[in-house]
Amino acid sequence: MNKRRQAREFALQMLYQAEQTEETFEAVVENFYSGRFPDPEVKAYSQRLLKTLKDNLYQVDELLKAALINYKLTRLGIVERSLLRVCVAELILKETGVKVVLDEAVEIGRDFVDEKAGGFVNGVLENIAKTLGVL
Repeated sequence: MNKRRQAREFALQMLYQAEQTEETFEAVVENFYSGRFPDPEVKAYSQRLLKTLKDNLYQVDELLKAALINYKLTRLGIVERSLLRVCVAELILKETGVKVVLDEAVEIGRDFVDEKAGGFVNGVLENIAKTLGVL
């Protein structure tokens, strides 16, 4: 698994934990890495994704609400919502190519949810990428 993929998965897991426990991002990050010793690049990128999300949460959620057709953000499963939020934050960062972000999101959705999640995630993120003018 490449470093960015691992960082995305860590960010997803931490965001999921934050939503489940209602802990702050900072507390979740500290607890998540307690006893774990990931590659420094993995840790830094996962934290950058979460910071970008935290700093832009309103914008991320508004983009998601606009892109979700016949769905409400609050009705999505926590894993799907967390994955979409992390990926939109990555699109906002503009450090990784759009196609890479979308492909990784599809694979992570399949790994963490099911086969159908990949197509759903791809469709939502494509709409957002077009809205952001990066696709």
